[in-house]
Amino acid sequence: MPVFKIIALAFFTVFSLTSCATGSVIVTGTVRPAIEPSEVRILMSAPSAFETIGIVEAVGEGFSRQAVQDRVMDELRRRAARVGANGVLLTETGDGVTGALTGRGLAIFIIQD
Repeated sequence: MPVFKIIALAFFTVFSLTSCATGSVIVTGTVRPAIEPSEVRILMSAPSAFETIGIVEAVGEGFSRQAVQDRVMDELRRRAARVGANGVLLTETGDGVTGALTGRGLAIFIIQD
């Protein structure tokens, strides 16, 4: 393998792994037992019946926009799952002041009919 390809692969690997996301949750309702993040749905519109548990926020930085977006959504799911929310109703996404990507939403418990 040519040296250029090895260097390029190493560079890509290091920088793709360094993108990260952090987040927070503000509890405004009743906390439920924690669930797995994979059980949390990201929603763009409100379901017919739900209870608001809190507000979740996430900020991510990195070199690949898609990878950072994925990490921000994963962080929103993790934060919501900790308070027992099975959904995140997105209220805001965008670019932060420093070039970071942001996401904010309501951590909700979707009531099944």
